[in-house]
Amino acid sequence: MKKTIVFASVAASALALATLSYAATDTDPNAPAAITQAASKIGMADALEAAKAKYPDAEALSATLHGTRSYGLVWDVRMEGKDGTAARVFVNPEDGTVLASNDIG
Repeated sequence: MKKTIVFASVAASALALATLSYAATDTDPNAPAAITQAASKIGMADALEAAKAKYPDAEALSATLHGTRSYGLVWDVRMEGKDGTAARVFVNPEDGTVLASNDIG
């Protein structure tokens, strides 16, 4: 009985602390990190333009700025062709060049 009460108290304290620490940040949880925004010299529109040049018959589905193991920070643009095939394009956030691309299928 004592073990159950102690465990429940610890769990409740941990949950309360996690809630307070999350609520105290005063930031939008969906906003990209400031360091990520500052590291990109080109915007999403430029990244989409570079991806569209690589796959002119495809439509962009999404673009996210994130780090990769092989290329570092990249714009990851997901594309879909008119025939339903998907492609992924990594765009350099420094100068807008296409670093890599592949047909997903």
